[in-house]
Amino acid sequence: MRGWLQAAALAAAASLVVPAGVSGQSLGDAAAREKERRKGKAKTYSEEDLRRAGGSASSFETTPPDESAATEGATTPEGAAAEGAAAEGSTKPETGAPKEKGEDEQRAAQEKEWRERLKKSEDDVNYVIADIEKLQKSLSDLTGNYYSASRTNMLNRMDELKKKLATAQETLANVQEEGRRNRFRS
Repeated sequence: MRGWLQAAALAAAASLVVPAGVSGQSLGDAAAREKERRKGKAKTYSEEDLRRAGGSASSFETTPPDESAATEGATTPEGAAAEGAAAEGSTKPETGAPKEKGEDEQRAAQEKEWRERLKKSEDDVNYVIADIEKLQKSLSDLTGNYYSASRTNMLNRMDELKKKLATAQETLANVQEEGRRNRFRS
């Protein structure tokens, strides 16, 4: 029995020592390899890049990483056409003229306005709740006169705040429902 315990203890000690002796790559080495691996990749275009270029997501062609060096100069078909047209002397539309908002831009503006109203409604509810909690703390302090005029005023103020809270919560619920109807992400 004693030999079995010694063998088990030796095996446990060996299992603790072996992983410490085997070292993997350091974090710095892994980062350097990853940086080298990513150097040859093509530029990734975001939605913002596409909007700035004046095209839509479907108008840009994707280039594989191995072809990126060959097509570095021309990023988009529209960009190449615009450069060619500018070289021929054609006129561009005036930059000072107001542009019509696209459907996506209108939706983004509506969502931004909705988010501002949502934030204001949430803040209103939180402010009223904070006022109620502060007033409740004062009302819970029974060291003063229980039948004083100031306590009566605080009770009346509490009733007003509860009505105000109900109104603020209803407004918040309406704004949230509007966001759900318009499928805005909350």
